[in-house]
Amino acid sequence: MNSCSEIDLIVIAKPLSIPKAEQEKHNTELNKITKVLNDFNINEISKKVRFCSCKRIIKPFELVMSLITALVNNFISTVTDLHRYFVKLTETDVQHKPFHNQLSKPQFSLLINHWLMSH
Repeated sequence: MNSCSEIDLIVIAKPLSIPKAEQEKHNTELNKITKVLNDFNINEISKKVRFCSCKRIIKPFELVMSLITALVNNFISTVTDLHRYFVKLTETDVQHKPFHNQLSKPQFSLLINHWLMSH
């Protein structure tokens, strides 16, 4: 017998929803974070550590920005939640597997370490 009912599956597949007032607040926060993160040259650091050698849908700057904003706002508890937040924030149609593959790269941890050490 299967342990998940249809209702459980619907709840699991439900997209991340953010109330409109919260979304407006996050857009303001997002603009502030974007300005700060631009100063850190995340894309340049990613080239240095060879995180993204080709232009992809998942750009280093957007990935780091979504990770930070999602963690700050406590919207994530799983990689799937982070994926949903990234898709909503960047308005891209990235599948879960390629997104997970980017996070799994050893160069991603190098990118984060170099970024944190740079400032």
